[in-house]
Amino acid sequence: MRLVVIFLTVFLFFSCKKTKKTYDDVFMKINNIVLYRDNILELEIINNSNKNYFICMDSMSIYENNEFNPKINKLLHPQIVFYFKGDSVNSEPKFSLPNYVSRDTARFKCLMKKLKSAPMFVKKIKSLKKILILKSKDTISIKMPFKNTYEICNRDYTFLREKGNYEIELKYIMDTLFFNEIVDKTALENIKKQNIFPYYKEIKSNKIPMIIE
Repeated sequence: MRLVVIFLTVFLFFSCKKTKKTYDDVFMKINNIVLYRDNILELEIINNSNKNYFICMDSMSIYENNEFNPKINKLLHPQIVFYFKGDSVNSEPKFSLPNYVSRDTARFKCLMKKLKSAPMFVKKIKSLKKILILKSKDTISIKMPFKNTYEICNRDYTFLREKGNYEIELKYIMDTLFFNEIVDKTALENIKKQNIFPYYKEIKSNKIPMIIE
């Protein structure tokens, strides 16, 4: 009888441990049930820990900025990962040329305007004036446009060109070396004094369907 009691106790312990759902300190949740070609992406960033954190992720746009180098883009934007039948597929958006052959002066002016404003934008990143503060046990809700094909300076970029039933996942991480290289040390120390710390671990979202018809 004693052996039976011990066996049942051990069994219940491991059963409870197995069914208990664990979360990362910080994680993302896509609240859309499904995404299509044209959407409003509904995203939550949840701090499940007892510490206050911040990240440099852009809450206004999910698309990469043409005027920034890959390292700054990675600091600002999550990686968009697509899956087809369980396997990951290339998530780099492919661009298409304008529909006309004449000199694209509009695109040139647009790019020059963006390049002109880029130094001020980067200055805000360096001085930590463009960050998301993730308070302990708190949630940030973000809504932003997300299209399979989007336009920047008169050029179209497309993520998925083939029709099909896909899945989409977001992954974001602040590269420690690049972050420490670019960020102003005084600004970083000042925000740490407020008990708000940079979060260097990867933040992953759930996977949801994305249907391209």
